[in-house]
Amino acid sequence: MVYLPMRFPTIRWIVRAILLFVVTMPLCAQSAPTNGSRTTSTTADTSGFRVVSSISGSKGKTQNNQFEMEDPRTVFHVPEDRQVIVSFQWEGPVGMHHLVGSWRNPDGKIVSSGELDYEAKTPLFSCYWSLTFPEDVTRGLWALEVQIDGKPAGEHTFEITGPTAAPPPSPSLSQADIYQRAQEASVYVDALDANGQVLRHESGFFINRQTIVTAFQSIDGASSIRLILFDGSQITTNQVIAYSRWQDWALLSAAPQKFGTLERAPAASYKVGDTDYVLGVPPSGGRTIEAVSISGVQQSSQAGTRLHISWDGGTRTIGSPLLDDHARVIGILGGSEMPGANSVMRVGSRSLQYVPQIGPSNAELLVVPMALISEKVYSQTPTTLSDLASHNQLIAPLPLDPQTDKAILCKHFQKLSDVMIEPVNPTGEFSKSRDQLALVILWAPDKKTKSIVQIRIFDLDNREVARTNGNKISLENKVTMYSALKLPITSLQPGTYRADLLLGDETQWRAFFRVVE
Repeated sequence: MVYLPMRFPTIRWIVRAILLFVVTMPLCAQSAPTNGSRTTSTTADTSGFRVVSSISGSKGKTQNNQFEMEDPRTVFHVPEDRQVIVSFQWEGPVGMHHLVGSWRNPDGKIVSSGELDYEAKTPLFSCYWSLTFPEDVTRGLWALEVQIDGKPAGEHTFEITGPTAAPPPSPSLSQADIYQRAQEASVYVDALDANGQVLRHESGFFINRQTIVTAFQSIDGASSIRLILFDGSQITTNQVIAYSRWQDWALLSAAPQKFGTLERAPAASYKVGDTDYVLGVPPSGGRTIEAVSISGVQQSSQAGTRLHISWDGGTRTIGSPLLDDHARVIGILGGSEMPGANSVMRVGSRSLQYVPQIGPSNAELLVVPMALISEKVYSQTPTTLSDLASHNQLIAPLPLDPQTDKAILCKHFQKLSDVMIEPVNPTGEFSKSRDQLALVILWAPDKKTKSIVQIRIFDLDNREVARTNGNKISLENKVTMYSALKLPITSLQPGTYRADLLLGDETQWRAFFRVVE
């Protein structure tokens, strides 16, 4: 067994090794062939040596001039594991050779190395190096690279995993600084229909120079998105980098501009009771900073994690960031647990005041944690809103001027006269075994129309699951009239559904309802 002191190539690496690592001197020995070794090395023969095997573990022993690894593996978990040992075995020419082993971290930097001169007396010999690391060692894929006589002679890779040590806390920012950073990175998000009319006014923020984060509900049904930046300039886009209907987030692509960006908060850095910050949007315009607290956390099998906060800032703040005291983004305001819930209304619609509150409530403003969005999706190739619509990911918007005055879901209806129909048992919940779904409509047309009217039922993934037969209807300009439709629901599984009332191909009204046994 040869035991020689390790030599570092420079004083800088000596200091680095003392601060970060303890590197055991390489040990070499003449050896017999090793059977069953785990080899993850790159075979190199440019030096005249062939790698027979390489193996890593956290502990081993030397017996009869042979080193045996006691726990061969390639994944090491900090802080339970405190060192890695890598052993190589070569076949090559006998004689004096110079060996250098270099440890390369996940960033591709060589952090330390060990070398020795060794005389191989047989064609087969082995050598091992060990590296001791602290808890703040860089996590990721590492490698031990070996050279013999100045030429590559093998590489062995292994992974270090484990929780990343928390950096020392930095001073909190003042509310004024948080407000300034958030305001410069925030945008207004206006969803536009095919005619360029506004569906809804909401918000978003830049997470980097080309990417805007907002709630998915902010873009649902849109043909294009108008972004109003901090300085009042505008960008129109239809490019969506990534999205989740159920988790309620979307990433939009925008041309590079000069504006602020916000940093993500570390995952799970929040806790119930924390004081955090949001930007409000008062009716008079502009933005205000509001201190809020996280009041609870909930989990959903489909929607994921949601945070409750002690604030309800209205629809214009949907898509805005929830910020910690370092102006880092904890999550996105909105947090719809029912995809499409906000599609029952639109800005400026003359029927807005008549939208019934039927079915599950979605009024509470929740927060979607940024941790649900992988940073890997930032670099995805964008798709378009029209492509999302063609794949049933967007819900068709209601018209600005629908022909309905109001509509009511109910279990039955009765005719009071030739022109009057009254709903019986108005409800948003139906038993599939006992009830049928009925809809009473009061039409208030602003034009003469002859068309087909029907109900279509969709699940929360926007898939059509039932419809009525089309009934012919004639509407006279400025003449109100009632009509009613019925639909059996025995084929529907218990759950939440959306009912759309169509006049021809255009949806005039919608509501959500629940089916139970």
